[in-house]
Amino acid sequence: MHRHTVRPCGSKSLERAAQVPPASMFEQYQEARLDGYSIVNALLQLKFEAGIRDISEFEKAIQEELAKEPIQVAPWHNSDPLTHEACRDGMRLAALTFYWDRRHEVLRLSAESV
Repeated sequence: MHRHTVRPCGSKSLERAAQVPPASMFEQYQEARLDGYSIVNALLQLKFEAGIRDISEFEKAIQEELAKEPIQVAPWHNSDPLTHEACRDGMRLAALTFYWDRRHEVLRLSAESV
């Protein structure tokens, strides 16, 4: 039977990951992803309520949020690669979900203003 092994590479994050229980790592991931999602969703909601009524403005707002780095949204999740990426996952999910949830409404508002 062939066994797969991972060679240690001396990385500090791998050493730390070995010391942190898996459940705790998952909880950190969940918290960082939720923070990224909640913050970006709130930012987009504020922009939408401030008067985005044109599809090009709406898409620009979504693109701006997708282009942001996690350090701009939740700098407290920047020290660990896992939480950094989890925050980015939440940010992307929020932007894309917001886009698909509001796209038809913005198209309707845009058509009414013409």
